Amino acid sequence: MEFPYKQCQAMHEHTTFGIDSHIGRSVTLLRGADVAGELHQARDEFILIEDGAFLLYATNGEGARYFLSIMGEGHVFTPPSMAHMLNGTQRFGVEVMRDVKLKVLTRDQWNALILERTDLYNRVLEKESLLLQIVHFHLSQHAQRSSLDKTRFALCTYAKGIGKPNPCGSRTIKVSRSELASWIGVSSDRICRLIRELHHAGEVELIGRSIKVNSSLIRSLYPANN
Repeated sequence: MEFPYKQCQAMHEHTTFGIDSHIGRSVTLLRGADVAGELHQARDEFILIEDGAFLLYATNGEGARYFLSIMGEGHVFTPPSMAHMLNGTQRFGVEVMRDVKLKVLTRDQWNALILERTDLYNRVLEKESLLLQIVHFHLSQHAQRSSLDKTRFALCTYAKGIGKPNPCGSRTIKVSRSELASWIGVSSDRICRLIRELHHAGEVELIGRSIKVNSSLIRSLYPANN
């Protein structure tokens, strides 16, 4: 099977991570791409997200899917994290949420890079540790959460993954109600009522088609990132 991605030439001298464009290989994954195939192909390499976003989800025994996290610009897949997703006992899956631009480095290239960029190495470890904490916490709490709490978690996760930061610490997201409803497992009418309930409680603000997630709500679910 041929994967729906294309090799790309770098458009800039340096990437998002400050890496020279000639180091590693550049890959673009479009929506509908075989992400598992690409991760398996690069399972011994380091994959850096330069643009776009992946959505990490799990499936239950009945095959229903629910999302766990969004990995956007700045996230790094290490060989251990990819092995955990590809070979773990949990039913994890990854799909392209927004067209993704990747930088793929061999282990030798990565080791040479972190000798010069210890800040990048520390940032990767912190992000990976936080992601694992969030994923395992959500797996343990998912069945007990109310629809309103699932909506809070979804909005905060979208905000952290692909939200536009505001000066006050809040983040603004653009996401369709149907997309949110499908991941929370409720109807579109129900998700609209849940979002309005959060709006009336002052936890989010509706601005046209956008949703501003307040900083206090984000901190309540992502305290380690503040």
